[in-house]
Amino acid sequence: MKAMLFAGTLLLTSGAVYGQLKVNDTLVVAPAVVLTVDSNPEFPGGEEKLLEFMNEKLRYPKAARKKGIEGTVLVSFVVERDGSIEKENIEIERSVHPLLDAEVIRFVRLMPHWTPATVKGRAVRCKTTLPVMFTMGE
Repeated sequence: MKAMLFAGTLLLTSGAVYGQLKVNDTLVVAPAVVLTVDSNPEFPGGEEKLLEFMNEKLRYPKAARKKGIEGTVLVSFVVERDGSIEKENIEIERSVHPLLDAEVIRFVRLMPHWTPATVKGRAVRCKTTLPVMFTMGE
């Protein structure tokens, strides 16, 4: 009975999704995000240039500084095959505070195209994670 209920629910759910498509609708399917790669995506110029870019573009929100909010925001994003980062693929994996999260998202949107990850010499979509630390100093 449970198996039939699950199968019926699955059938109804898939029917609801496909039932909303019309004959002339276009269904866009993005290529899969690859988890195991031969070479990881890289910021242009490497980690040193990423840190320079971070120091130049990342701003500590005044309201967060005033409230003494600090910590490390963990952000993930997909580096596309052409090295771009689509805004809809930016996610906060570990939040500290909405003010810091918003600044990290703004910062990632400013990034130039990365060197994409590769598998067997071919560029692939790859999710990468970046820790962004906000500290007030001493």
